Amino acid sequence: MRDTAARSVGYQVALTSLLSLNFGIVLFDRNALGFLMPFIQPELSLSNTQVGILVSALSLTWAIAAFGVGVISDRFGSRKQLLVLSTLAFSVCSFGSGVAMSFVTLLAARLLMGVAEGGIMPISQSPAAERKPLVVIRFDRPNVNYEQALYQATSKALEVRPNAAFDVVGVSPSGGTPAQTALNGDIARTNADRVVRSLLSMGLPADRVSASQSNDPGIQASEVRIYVR
Repeated sequence: MRDTAARSVGYQVALTSLLSLNFGIVLFDRNALGFLMPFIQPELSLSNTQVGILVSALSLTWAIAAFGVGVISDRFGSRKQLLVLSTLAFSVCSFGSGVAMSFVTLLAARLLMGVAEGGIMPISQSPAAERKPLVVIRFDRPNVNYEQALYQATSKALEVRPNAAFDVVGVSPSGGTPAQTALNGDIARTNADRVVRSLLSMGLPADRVSASQSNDPGIQASEVRIYVR
């Protein structure tokens, strides 16, 4: 059994603050060129057309990269690594734009900055959009002993949110014949009902516990996932 006990409020606040700070710094750096243009334009002898191209070029590659990096992040699940790499790449490109000595080099730096920044916003927002299970119980062997970990996790969740309710989802592996899929679904639902009875025996009111069933092609054995709502 894998216990993903509820993260503390302090952790959530710290994570949100760090992601917001990171995106805020990137956003400020991206818009800094517009404020500094009265100094940059005469230094590099830029025309108004070139100024417009420089200001809009980053937005173009930023919009395109946001889709591409978002797809890569969802497909490979490497959000943290991509976020760090994107931030570092943006910082390098920002330095490059600061030492650019011509319109072409500054434009290249701005285009690359857009590519690097494109994935920062969707990756930063994705943790808030995801619903993480409080507990995952894997029924991959007979007589799984889960009650103690379940009690500890639900107790912590109720300390943070005394009126919290819980969704118990029995998850079965998908694949195989239709008969096997149906059998796996029945097993997952039976396991979910068993966990529901455990929660009720801990004193939770019946109207704060619900059960359902779903499937996941990425698992090999039946699981029960408990979510806080």
